[in-house]
Amino acid sequence: VQAGRGAGGSAAARISVDMPQTIGHVRRLGAFIHWHGGLSLDFIEQGGTPRYLECNARMVEPGNAALAGVNFPKLLMGLAEGKAPEKLLVGRPGVKTHSTMGLLLGAAEKTKSRKAVLRLFLQSLRSKGLFQDSTEVLTPWKKDRRSLVPLLAVLLRLLVRPDRAAELTALAVENYCVLPATVEKLRGK
Repeated sequence: VQAGRGAGGSAAARISVDMPQTIGHVRRLGAFIHWHGGLSLDFIEQGGTPRYLECNARMVEPGNAALAGVNFPKLLMGLAEGKAPEKLLVGRPGVKTHSTMGLLLGAAEKTKSRKAVLRLFLQSLRSKGLFQDSTEVLTPWKKDRRSLVPLLAVLLRLLVRPDRAAELTALAVENYCVLPATVEKLRGK
């Protein structure tokens, strides 16, 4: 469940759920397209029924899944080696995780306010609001002090120019997305 919005409406704070009817849906979809890798489905729950919004052929939210009891990277490596799990793996519901950086970007994008960005950062330091009983999965600076460097770099940029959060996010996407020119190049080989 999306508990807090990041840039572009992404789920920068989340709570794990167990929605049993999705298992059958994913099984049918996987069998239909002969899929054997990562697959994520975004949905909203409406009257106890999932309404699917988006499907991506990739793994998402591995930090939340791992804390809930399902190690996606390990599972996918096993699948790549031809080792299927012996039983269906379902994570514990109610596990809360967040990305402070994502939440800061979302706050700046939505409000364009330094005050809102700073208020959210201070909440993260005090483990209040969205951060209460939640685990940082992107920049866990309390355990890894070096992860504080990118977090503070983004925070400082947002405090200087909160109105440029979307540009900052776009720069990150440009550096990892597969561009149409790359696809064309690969097709040509």
